[in-house]
Amino acid sequence: MDSNVHAKADAIAKVGGGAITNPSQYLVLLPPIDGATAASGSYYFPEKPTAQFKVWDSSLTFSYMPSQFLTFLVEYIHRQSSVPYFAGPGGVTPPGGNNGAPQDPIQGWAFTTLRRTRLASCNATPRIQKGPPPAIA
Repeated sequence: MDSNVHAKADAIAKVGGGAITNPSQYLVLLPPIDGATAASGSYYFPEKPTAQFKVWDSSLTFSYMPSQFLTFLVEYIHRQSSVPYFAGPGGVTPPGGNNGAPQDPIQGWAFTTLRRTRLASCNATPRIQKGPPPAIA
């Protein structure tokens, strides 16, 4: 969006989203469960050529700019996948931190991943400027 158009608008609403179907998880980023990387692999999220991965998301954002020095933003995001993929309330880091060997299971610990997440957020962003405000054409 052209910033000049945004500067003249008081409010703007945006709708977005996307989807991916990956028949063998070859495009899927490995969740960082216990510090896992693509090189280390993970006991908890095996990357198999036969594993299906489907994911989609949608978002709704509303921005209101009562003056050129203040912006309010409200956003809602919904994500859903065919396998548990998103970090849940228990997180993906074991108690005491990562064990240094993400390919090995940790006795007595179970991470939390979810197939669906919803996130709502609100914020206010002030613009602090030194000197006189710029002229708007």
